[in-house]
Amino acid sequence: MLYSQLNQSTTNLYNRWNEYRKMIDDIINGYIDGDTIIIGAGNGNDLIYSHILKGNVKIDILDIDKKAVQKGLDRDGIAVNDIFEIDITGIKANVSELIINSKSQIALIENFKTLSFEKIQLEKSYDTIIISPIISQLFLNQVMAEIQVKYRHINQDLLKVLMDKTGEIITNFIEFIKSISKEYSKIIFWNDILQFKSDYEFLKELTNESATQYLNEYFNKYGISPVKFGHDEIKKLGDVLEEEFLHWNFNDEKAFLVQLNVVEIK
Repeated sequence: MLYSQLNQSTTNLYNRWNEYRKMIDDIINGYIDGDTIIIGAGNGNDLIYSHILKGNVKIDILDIDKKAVQKGLDRDGIAVNDIFEIDITGIKANVSELIINSKSQIALIENFKTLSFEKIQLEKSYDTIIISPIISQLFLNQVMAEIQVKYRHINQDLLKVLMDKTGEIITNFIEFIKSISKEYSKIIFWNDILQFKSDYEFLKELTNESATQYLNEYFNKYGISPVKFGHDEIKKLGDVLEEEFLHWNFNDEKAFLVQLNVVEIK
């Protein structure tokens, strides 16, 4: 899918994200300890590796794009214990080819219905699990972007199948997180939950309290929460130690409201 292109498109944004990266680092730094895995690090634009790699911390990285990961590590002059190049969706088929070769949206529906997944496995466990903002990109948004290249309007039945498959992927991903956790492991994760124009003053002025109020009003108005793609489900894995809302000035066109949580496994 488009993960490699996404990494390539953000390579030159490292300096733009200085303030955002520091905000994340200030929040998460005190929670990182022992054997640590970073899932979905990409090119490391939102991480300060030198601050993570301290004391008794040993780092593994899991990402679909090993080349992008290595580029980020080389930029920061950092070496890690291991890099696992794994597609955490667990999808067996080549989704891009499936979309290209399907002759209609009806055919796509049938093909996606039969899509199967491999169970993600890693024979290790960790004291700290860091999940970069990949949850919103695990399947639905990436597949939609590819389908819309071919079809301007997406069939509602196709959308429903894609959402169902996204739910399966998220469930499998959470089971994977549980399988690599230790007792009292800390899970540190952040996720872009709402998109705005980059010059939108409202987003810049949001505090934790006003962000929470806005999300509650959003839910009451539309009947759905923008915090999807498994974020709340990961929160339920343990006790929430930290919750922060951040302003991510992504590029000249768009900015995001980001929710960051630290959870201790029960």
